[in-house]
Amino acid sequence: MGVKLVDLTQEIYQGMPVFPLHQKTMIFPNISHEESEKQVGFMFATNNLLINEHGPTHSDATYEYDPSGKYIDEMPLEYFYGPAVCLDVSHIQPDRYITDRDLETALRKSQQFIEKGDY
Repeated sequence: MGVKLVDLTQEIYQGMPVFPLHQKTMIFPNISHEESEKQVGFMFATNNLLINEHGPTHSDATYEYDPSGKYIDEMPLEYFYGPAVCLDVSHIQPDRYITDRDLETALRKSQQFIEKGDY
């Protein structure tokens, strides 16, 4: 079986959930098709994004916790993919945290295994 990559990128949208202390995501028009056609002679449209660096899809750079650590663009791509299990916890309400017990139950139901040394 070949390698299967799964894109876990979350959609960016106005009103998306963010950590309470972070800037809320705002999306607003930059230029419309009609405006660009008037100004440069061809149509395109763009939006502006005001978004916190910690959302939606996010991975911490080691610099965040260590002043001598690496910035995200200096970290090897290999850090960001690898073997995984996929667990169905879609029944858990969005306003509730997913617990260890939830994950253990989902793992059992999935008939997958986490081996010693997996993390």
